[in-house]
Amino acid sequence: MLDQKHILFFCGLLLETCLAAPVYAAWTQLGGSLNFDGNHEASDPCLAIDGHTPYVAWSELDTSANRYNIFVKYWNGSSWVLLDPARQPLNFSPSLNVFYPRLAVANGVPYVTWAEIYKVYVKACTYGSWAQVGAAALNMDANNSAYLPDIAIANNAPYVVWHEWSTYKQIFAKYFNGYEWLPVSGATDCLNDDPNTNAVSARIAFVQTTPHVTWQEEKGIAHTQSIYTKCYSGSQWAYASGTAASLNVNANPDYHALNPAIAGNGSTPYIAWRERKLDGRFGIRIKAFTGSQWQRLENEPDGLITYFDHTAYYPGVAVAGNVPCLVWQEQNTAGPERYIQMRYYNGADWQGMGNDPAPLQLDANQGATAPCLAAADDRVYVAWQESDGSHNQIYVKQAAFPPTPTVTPTASATATAASSVPASAREGYAAPNPFVPTRGQKTYFHFSPATGSPYRIRIFNIKGQIVRTLNSEDEWDGRTDFGNLCEGGEYFFQIEAEANRRITGKVVLIK
Repeated sequence: MLDQKHILFFCGLLLETCLAAPVYAAWTQLGGSLNFDGNHEASDPCLAIDGHTPYVAWSELDTSANRYNIFVKYWNGSSWVLLDPARQPLNFSPSLNVFYPRLAVANGVPYVTWAEIYKVYVKACTYGSWAQVGAAALNMDANNSAYLPDIAIANNAPYVVWHEWSTYKQIFAKYFNGYEWLPVSGATDCLNDDPNTNAVSARIAFVQTTPHVTWQEEKGIAHTQSIYTKCYSGSQWAYASGTAASLNVNANPDYHALNPAIAGNGSTPYIAWRERKLDGRFGIRIKAFTGSQWQRLENEPDGLITYFDHTAYYPGVAVAGNVPCLVWQEQNTAGPERYIQMRYYNGADWQGMGNDPAPLQLDANQGATAPCLAAADDRVYVAWQESDGSHNQIYVKQAAFPPTPTVTPTASATATAASSVPASAREGYAAPNPFVPTRGQKTYFHFSPATGSPYRIRIFNIKGQIVRTLNSEDEWDGRTDFGNLCEGGEYFFQIEAEANRRITGKVVLIK
């Protein structure tokens, strides 16, 4: 039993943790549901940012016709506004199902692309009115079926990628020159690594003014799904690394890699995807191109996942300032729970936007799916679909992004988290957080002690009892001073450095 002295000390530690522990960002919901009609099902949100103005496109069920149509809204600072004053969907035929719209915005002009009756179309909204971009569908061959387009904009020119199915599913790209849609390379060649295999799920982003495209493509007798990427060199589509190797982390043909996402910043493209783990579940992988090779930005055996018995879906990637951010859907394979998780790269590891890496959805008891992510220099936005108990609604949250040091991926980036923690502009936090000691993880305490000065880190359980004391060590393996593995839950740490310097915080251990 704790005496009064220890109780008072621990209460002080809790108060100090609440007051002094860094909270880098707080998620704020932007308005309520975006649905055109809250009594209708909504799905497939896509999010884009113009300055600090978020735009969202989605599909919504018209119950009178039992068909899904496309709508777009933007945030005017206080509410969500439907772009079309006539309150009509974008697609040409409201009697047909239309899913998976993709959205890009430049200079206040939103562009939306989608596939309708196996044709790819684009519309732009100027002066409150939507108009088709180009006189015809983008298909390379009007007799082929086209699916799942994506769009990005550079120098006010929209670029679109999609897969088209004749004998095989092939990836194509076109741009609009102000008059018509033309193949980016000036030829009708497809982007596939092998044109005689199936490739799907193409995504496009710009790194400066260079378009980069990523997709998944089946390989070998096992039809292993692998991630590939090319960039346009000015005359042809080429592999950034110069070689036609997949980005997959595992070479095992049973380890499929699916659903790539791409973002660019400065001279660095980032690609994320979900990849099968040994237990059959999926974790999130991410790589950055360092100028000569694709380098992993995570060093997890199973990829990024909050809980080892969960599986991951729908990764999204964006860059806030110069910091890569990730979002994904996570599901408990033993139950129906579905969560939205978001992390950013602090230069050594991936951490949540605040001290508490809780899911983003509004109600943990409702299923949340299909997240998408966008970022400006100083904030990030996430949109997703979530049931209100009756129908799926579209929601958006934003968070002011913390000041961070420049992140420049190097060949040693992934080893950093497994060695000493580098100095950080944000002191007094632990990462990874949560961490899973049973998977060999340790958590590292990020702070900058004075050169040559000793320091001590004490770790307390929720009862205020000291479970571990670290003398001039900056890592904790989740064990007590007696070598026993601690129970799962929340722990508080206190860093005592040079005179009159004390840093407190919280870390979560998952057992």
